[in-house]
Amino acid sequence: MMAEDAEFTVAAKHQRTPVIAELLLRPAEPRLRYQPGQYVLLGDPDAQLVVRSYSIANAPRPGR
Repeated sequence: MMAEDAEFTVAAKHQRTPVIAELLLRPAEPRLRYQPGQYVLLGDPDAQLVVRSYSIANAPRPGR
């Protein structure tokens, strides 16, 4: 298991329901590699957003 800090930019935000948003994150560095079952901790201390854990998943794509 490896822990690392990485910066991402929010490339798009889609409000799916009044309380659920889908974010498209673009890494500042090369692609993040992950294994099934792993998760990331996301937060923004500058914006006073609490760090929370999220499962990593690929968004559905046409033709796949």
